[in-house]
Amino acid sequence: MADALGGEVPARQDAPPRRDRSRPAAAGRGKKEEGSVPAYMNARLQSAVGKTLTLAALHSDYQAWCRAEKLTALKRQVFAEVLSKTAGEVGLESANEGREKVWLDVELVG
Repeated sequence: MADALGGEVPARQDAPPRRDRSRPAAAGRGKKEEGSVPAYMNARLQSAVGKTLTLAALHSDYQAWCRAEKLTALKRQVFAEVLSKTAGEVGLESANEGREKVWLDVELVG
């Protein structure tokens, strides 16, 4: 970078790195929002042998939980992706029943 007189100004060593503006930031996928899915699961799901929950039921409950927690809820498709990834990491199994995905041996708290 040149100074007002045309000479080079050395870059600050303590300056944070600049975000590459050539790629847009992922919309709706900030760490706070993605982080809300594991927090939701911890707060609202419990083990229940033989019970199942559909994606529709989970997303509806998740939206209500987000409103109560003053968080921005993820859209259904993104929620499903993060839920599937997180569920896989904690050993929560899912299956397809007809055209709908369900999570096995789990129920909502309360």
